[in-house]
Amino acid sequence: IAATRETFEESTIRVRQTDLTPVALVATHHGNAPHYRLHIFTATRWQGTPQDTVEMHNHRWISFEQLPLDQMRPSDRQWLPPVLAGETFHADIYLDEGGGSVHEIKYRPMTFNSEFA
Repeated sequence: IAATRETFEESTIRVRQTDLTPVALVATHHGNAPHYRLHIFTATRWQGTPQDTVEMHNHRWISFEQLPLDQMRPSDRQWLPPVLAGETFHADIYLDEGGGSVHEIKYRPMTFNSEFA
């Protein structure tokens, strides 16, 4: 599964597919054009310790309350807090043409089956 591979490539942490829980599907749009689609997972078990990689620099553990939301992409600022609060959902996030600001967000409840597609 791509999520296990990406987790390792970005952090050197190994997570098993069976330890991933799907929690959100986020579709972003620049203007009205689809931009990217994120499948969001959480994990409470993993192996290893995070290491700096090409994709992750100066990592550190922080509390949810200390998340630097103001330093994140505008779309990520929208979906991360509800995920950390335990919500499951599908979100369409509409940004301006350049992706710099959020114009509209549409959240819908979503349930996930236990099998990964």
